[in-house]
Amino acid sequence: MTTCKGWRYYYRDIDPNSPSYNKIKLQWVKDLPAAKQTNFANWFTYHRSRKNAAKFAIGTAVNNMSGKRLGYGAINDIAIASTAFPTLRRRKLS
Repeated sequence: MTTCKGWRYYYRDIDPNSPSYNKIKLQWVKDLPAAKQTNFANWFTYHRSRKNAAKFAIGTAVNNMSGKRLGYGAINDIAIASTAFPTLRRRKLS
């Protein structure tokens, strides 16, 4: 039976003065100070996947907009987009 050692993450050292500059390092969350553990827990809750990170980024961008118009549509699945907007047609804007 294996036991869980806790959460870990990998990061790239970006300090040019560090001897391990530009190398990937492993960090165990349990070895971090309490404040950084809390920060990791918050990040994991909201940004643990690309989908969640994208939702946050789009929400932040839209929240900071004022006096602008915004539209959206599907990027990858054409079938879903065509059924969701069946009457959507190009038209000349006057």
